[in-house]
Amino acid sequence: RTVADAFEVFRSLDPHPDDNILDRAEHQSGVEGLRLGICTNHFWENCSPGVAESLQQALRKLESKGAILVDLEIPEVDQAYEVVRNGGVVASEFYAFLTEELPDFIDDLHPYLGGRMTGSDRPNQTAVEYLGNFMKLNTLARSAAERLLSVDAVVTPTVPITAPLISEVADLASYERANALGVRNTYIPSLLQLNATSVPAGMDACGIPVGLHLITASGQEEKALVIALQIERVLGSGLEQFGPPPLCIRPPAAQS
Repeated sequence: RTVADAFEVFRSLDPHPDDNILDRAEHQSGVEGLRLGICTNHFWENCSPGVAESLQQALRKLESKGAILVDLEIPEVDQAYEVVRNGGVVASEFYAFLTEELPDFIDDLHPYLGGRMTGSDRPNQTAVEYLGNFMKLNTLARSAAERLLSVDAVVTPTVPITAPLISEVADLASYERANALGVRNTYIPSLLQLNATSVPAGMDACGIPVGLHLITASGQEEKALVIALQIERVLGSGLEQFGPPPLCIRPPAAQS
């Protein structure tokens, strides 16, 4: 619900947590001087109505409080995504893991994911193709890390699309299109060995909250949490921005 909550989860996972990080963050001077990189390629494309507009409004608010917005080109983003479209490494790695560790789970996978693993899209990479993609991604990761040295974090939409209705993803083709867009932005930090977190930053045209995706260099998880906390103080937490989430009112049970 808050960045402090996220830090508690991170602290439970990190074998050497910095227990004083939130105390130190309390003495940070807001977002003044914070350098936020804006990478326009890939991340901001094909956004649903209100997503980009809401985030741009949030960025203007951060800028008014002293944050510095920096245009930043990261060509490695598009290059990494192209590696994925040419086979990537994830499907082969995941199928190998399931085969070795959880073979009984394979038949219970969602049809879309299961098809990628075991159906007509079953990984058919050669070892040379897999290792080639693996090495390309490692090279791109090193190059992207160098570009991030000029900013404190890169800012993008977390999810570029409005959550689809169940009826809009009823068939696998529609599901695949929505899934590809839904994970497009958060996939990049994983591909490029970067670190990321997200804070709420407004609503889209359908009134659904959207996230401000903060990407930092690998190993900078605590830095990302501090930046997220600084931004949360300006924009407010989800509860402060949107109020309590609407309750799902169940209809009364039918009388027998």
